[in-house]
Amino acid sequence: PATPATTALTTASAPTEVLRAIRLGLAPLDPVDAAVGVLTEEGDLAIETLAHIEGRTGAWTGAALEPHAGALGPPAGRPVRLGLGAPLPGPAVVRDGRARWWGSADAALAEFPSWPGLRDNAHGAACSLPLVGDDGVRFGFLTAIFPGPGDLPGADRALVSLIARQTAQALYRTRLQEAETAELHRAVALQEATASLSAAADRADVVRAMVVAGRRVLAADRRAPVLAHGDELVLEASSGVTAEQLGDLARRPRGAGTPLTVAVAEGRAIHLDQPDAVRARVPEVAGLVPGVPLGALLAVPLPALGQPGALMFLYRVAHRTDTAALAVAGTLAQLCVQALRRAEHAEDERARRRTAERMQEAIASLTATSTTVDVARSALGMGTAVLGAASVTITVLDPEDPTQLRLVDHLGLADAVAERNAAIPLDAGTPLATAARTGTPVYVGSPEELAADYPVIVADASSGGRASWASLPLVASGRTFGVLGFGYGQRRAFPPDERLALETFASRCAEALGRAERFEAEHQAAVQLQRALLPVTLDAPDGVGVAARYLPGVRGLMVGGDWYDVSLMEDGRVACSVGDVVGQGTAAAAAMGQLRVTLRALAPFAGPADVLTRLEQLSGTIPGAHMATVAHLVLEPGTGEVCYSLAGHPPPVLRRPGGRVTLLEGGRGTPLAPELGQPRAEAAVRLEPGSLLLLYTDGLIERRDRSIDDGLDQLVAAVARDPEAGPEAVCDTVLAELLGGEHAADDVALLCLELLASPRLELRAPARPESLPVARQALRAWLASVGATQEETTDLVLAAGEACANAVEHAEGVSARAELRLDAALEVGELARDVVRITVRDAGRWVERPARPGRGLGLDIMVALVDGLDLGRGTGEAMGTTVTLRRRLGAPAAPASVS
Repeated sequence: PATPATTALTTASAPTEVLRAIRLGLAPLDPVDAAVGVLTEEGDLAIETLAHIEGRTGAWTGAALEPHAGALGPPAGRPVRLGLGAPLPGPAVVRDGRARWWGSADAALAEFPSWPGLRDNAHGAACSLPLVGDDGVRFGFLTAIFPGPGDLPGADRALVSLIARQTAQALYRTRLQEAETAELHRAVALQEATASLSAAADRADVVRAMVVAGRRVLAADRRAPVLAHGDELVLEASSGVTAEQLGDLARRPRGAGTPLTVAVAEGRAIHLDQPDAVRARVPEVAGLVPGVPLGALLAVPLPALGQPGALMFLYRVAHRTDTAALAVAGTLAQLCVQALRRAEHAEDERARRRTAERMQEAIASLTATSTTVDVARSALGMGTAVLGAASVTITVLDPEDPTQLRLVDHLGLADAVAERNAAIPLDAGTPLATAARTGTPVYVGSPEELAADYPVIVADASSGGRASWASLPLVASGRTFGVLGFGYGQRRAFPPDERLALETFASRCAEALGRAERFEAEHQAAVQLQRALLPVTLDAPDGVGVAARYLPGVRGLMVGGDWYDVSLMEDGRVACSVGDVVGQGTAAAAAMGQLRVTLRALAPFAGPADVLTRLEQLSGTIPGAHMATVAHLVLEPGTGEVCYSLAGHPPPVLRRPGGRVTLLEGGRGTPLAPELGQPRAEAAVRLEPGSLLLLYTDGLIERRDRSIDDGLDQLVAAVARDPEAGPEAVCDTVLAELLGGEHAADDVALLCLELLASPRLELRAPARPESLPVARQALRAWLASVGATQEETTDLVLAAGEACANAVEHAEGVSARAELRLDAALEVGELARDVVRITVRDAGRWVERPARPGRGLGLDIMVALVDGLDLGRGTGEAMGTTVTLRRRLGAPAAPASVS
C-alpha cells in the first residue's frame, strides 16, 4: 500500500529528495545504519550514508572517507568513492545483481570477511539490494543494517525491496533528467561557443574563445589550447593554469609520447579518467596546483588544421568522458579549427591588403624620386617597412668600370661588411653578381643552400643573423642597372606570391633608376647652362677677398633665375649684386642674364638706390623680370665705405672684426615693379679692415620646416661660427649648416666679400699629388707680395709643403672629390712685427703608418722652420686634419711651440 515514503519516492525529482524519502521509508524498521551507492561517470560508486551512528560509517566502505560531491548532489553525510571491484556487499550486488539478506553479522562476515567493523559493533540482520533502472541496467545499491539478530520478517523484506525498487526508479528518473539537463547545457554552451568563435576577429580572439568554450562545453577546470610551432607543440593560452605550472608540458617535442602529442600525431582524442592514469602517463601535471591533485585529462586534436594542434582539458577530480562528451569535444574542435582558419584567412587577407597598399606607397615614393640617391633611400626604407627585410643593399653597375657592381647604399649591414663589398666583380661567386650577370633573380632560402652554392660569401652574408636572401636584378627597357639585395632573419621558401612582390618592386626600382639617370644628365646640362649665365671670374682689387657659390635647387630640369655678380669699376670701387628672378625655366634664365648685365652697366654711373630705380624702369621691357628681388652694394676699398640698396631682397649679413654679426636692415624697398613707382632708399655702413659681408638669395633661408626668422637666426650663427674664417670658408660653413648637406628646394646664390687687413691667400685644389706644386707656387707668390724675405719664403713654403703632402696622403681612399685647402693671412704680432698664419686643412682620415726609414720627419721639419704649430684631428663625421703654422717676419725662427 502507498505510504508517505513511497509517495515521496514516486514524486522525487532531485537526489536530495530521494535520500529524504529513503530515510522516511526505512524509519519504521529503525535501521542502525544504511547507505546508497550509485555508479558515477568515472565508473566507481559514490556512496551516501543515510543513518549516522558514531564510528559505524567506516564499516560500510572499508576505505578512508574523503569529502566529495557525488552524483547524488549535496550530501547529508560524508560521501565517499568506492571501486566497483571492492570485496564489499554494495559493489557485489551491483556486479552480479543478486540481493543479499543476512540474519546475523556472522553470516554477513562469512561472505564478506573484509567488511570491517561489523563484528565489533555487534550488528544484527543486514541486507544489500541492487538498484536496477528501467532499462534493466544495474547502477547502484541499497544496504541496511538492523539492530537485532535474526532474519527479517517477510513484511519487512517486502518493504525494503519496495523501497529499493522505488529508489531505483526515482534515481534512474533523476539521472535521466540530469543527463538531459547536461546534454541541453552542452548544446547551449556549444551554441554560445559557435557564436563567440564566429565573432572572433583575429587569431588571438579565437584562442581566447577556445579557452572559454572548454569550460562551458566540457566543464573543464583548466583549459589550454596548444598549437605547433616548428618541431614543438607550444601553449597558446590557458585558463585555470599557467605556463609556469604546466612547465615542460607547455612546450613539447611533437614526437614525445604524451597524451597531447599522441592525440596530435594520431588524430584521436586521448582521455585519462582516473588520477592513477594521469599520474602514470603525465606525472608532471598530476599536481599542477599545490594541494589540489589532478584527476583527469582530455586531449582533443584539432583536425585538418594548417599547423598541428590540440585542445587540452584538465579536471580536478576523476572525470569519465563518455561517448557523448567525446562527440561534443570533437564538434568543439571542428568549430575551433573553422574559426582558426577564418581568422588566419582574414589575417592573410589583411596582410596582403597591407602589403598591396604599402607596395603602392613604395611605388609612389619611387615615382617621386629624381636622383639615384633618392631612389636608393626609398628602396632601403620600403624594403624593410613593406617587404619585411632585415637588411637591404642597392648596387649599380659602375659607369667607369661596367665589369663590377658598386654599392650605392645599404641598410642593416655592418660597416666592415659594406666596405668589403663596396665593389663586386660581375664574375664573383655571389648572389648579387650572379643576378647582375644573368639578369634573373637569385633566391637562397637557407644558410645550407648559401654554403653549397655561394661559399665565398657565407661569412659576410650570414652576419647579423641572416638566414635567407633574395637578389633581384634591376632591369628596365632591356638594360640592367644593378641589383637589389634583401636579407631576412628567418629561413624562407619564397613562395610565388612573395617572389612576385619582390620582382615587381625591383622592376619599379629599375624604372626609377632609369628616370634618375636621365634626370641627372639633363639636370647637369641645365646647371651648366645656368652657370654659363653667371660671371666666370670675380673682379676684385687687392685688399678685398671675394667668394661665391651657386647651388641649383631640386626642381626638375628647369634652370632658375638666381645670380651674383662682382665688377671692378674704373675708380677702384667694387660693385656687387645678388638677385632672384621669379619663376624658372629659360624665361627666368634669360631675364636673369639681362638684369645682371644691365645692372653691371648702370653701376658706375649712380648710387645703389638710383641704379635700382633705373633697373626697375628698364625691367618693364624685360620679359620675366617683374617682381625680381635684388641686393646691390658698392664698396670703396680705401675707406671701407659701403652703400647699399635692397629691392625686396633679404638683408645682407655683416661680420665685424672680433666676430660680432649683424643684419643690414637699411635701404629696403619693394621688388622690381615699375607700376608701383616707389622711391628707392639706400643705406651706408663703414667696414673696418677684417670685416666680412655676405649676400644671398632666399633659397638659403626659406624651408618648409622652419620660418624665415629661424632661417636668418641660423644664418647669423653660421657666419659667427669662426671669427677668422675668410669668404671661402664662410660660404662652405653657411651651406653646410643651413642645408645640412641636402639640396635646397630652390636655387641658392651666395656672394661673400671681405675687406682684408692685409692680403689673404685662399687656395682650394683636389687632394692629389699634382696639386702640390700649384700650392707651393701660390704660397711663394703670396709671401713675396707681403714682403717676406727669400729665407722666410723658403722656410714657410717647405713647412707648408710638408703639411700639404700629409693632407694629400690622408685623402687616399676616402673620396675622389677630397679637397686640399690652403689659407694664408698676415696678422699683427708682438713688437708690431707681422706674423704669417698658414692653415692647411683636409677632409681625409688620419692613418697611422708603420715606421720606416725616411718617414716621419715632416713634423720635425715643420717644427724647425716655424715659431708655432697647432695640430688638430677630427672625429666621427668631422673627419680631417688641420695644421696651422705661424712665423714672425723680420726675425729668426724661434723654437716652435707645438699644440
